[in-house]
Amino acid sequence: MRDSSPLRIAVSPKRTATNEFVEQFSDALENCGARVSGFVGPIARRERYDVAIFHWPNRFLKPRSTRRALSELARLWLAKLRGMRVVWVAHNKGVHDGAADSQLVPKLFIRSLDGVIHLSRASRQIITDAYPGTRGLPDLVIVHGRYRDATIPRAFVAPSEREPVVIANVGLVRTYKNLEILLDTAKRLDADEIGLLLAGKRFDADLAERLEASAAGLPHLRTDFRDEPVPQAEMEAMIDGAHGVVLPYSDILNSGSALQTLARNRPILTPAIGSMPELAEMVGSTWVQLYDGAFTPEVLRGFLAHVRTIPDGATVDLAQFEWDHIGERIHAFLRSL
Repeated sequence: MRDSSPLRIAVSPKRTATNEFVEQFSDALENCGARVSGFVGPIARRERYDVAIFHWPNRFLKPRSTRRALSELARLWLAKLRGMRVVWVAHNKGVHDGAADSQLVPKLFIRSLDGVIHLSRASRQIITDAYPGTRGLPDLVIVHGRYRDATIPRAFVAPSEREPVVIANVGLVRTYKNLEILLDTAKRLDADEIGLLLAGKRFDADLAERLEASAAGLPHLRTDFRDEPVPQAEMEAMIDGAHGVVLPYSDILNSGSALQTLARNRPILTPAIGSMPELAEMVGSTWVQLYDGAFTPEVLRGFLAHVRTIPDGATVDLAQFEWDHIGERIHAFLRSL
């Protein structure tokens, strides 16, 4: 690639207002002079790109149709023969809902890669262990950039002595988030100890229905599930209305929900897996509380007690998660390929 010409970059999924990470990732590259567009199919047949970037390549890691995935990979390889580079931004080890039935397509996708971008040091090790074919590839370790706020963040609001600690979990209703365990554990605490809000899109309608039934008749344990994603401003208001957010994942590598919560100056509780210990190291244990093993009433009570120790008006320092510096590093990495 000639340094004098702007990088032509195709991103998948395409940037939309509903995917804040891809939008800000693309904006950061454009601020460095790159030209960023979405894919037409997997790769436009007539338009040429310097780099194709996949954020969540689920159609290759767990294809619904092997034939279609192989056809898309063939076009990807043809574009590579014309000089295009392929990069994976490894948000997750794979898809959240299980591995592919056959490893043929995932292996061919990994072989197509010219580079990998990791969102933490821990992610780098986890990805290379899961996909040995990525060993030796050029890679870049960055941080998960913070999200833009739709509304001005509020400083931490401490609960009063007689007030229960209100916790929330807002986002897609999915099995790996352990929402049933969270709700069942919260039910084992007294109403004067805890308030809980579970909110988000019914990604798993059966799970949402079970949660609604389980919380029925318990006014301190609320659900707010919808058929469409919760608008960002409303989601921020839900987080602002809580004293903390609990994310009891069964499996996670990186968490956008964690960054969104921290940007609203609210602490999180999450298992010590994936990139979460690294996040705690970066922002401090005041804001990221970790636990090992099972999610129990004792773990939850410990978090509620911790929340009461945070001073009213406290804020999180997320300067190292700003996109300007991150974008410059990504752009330089793509140039180097």
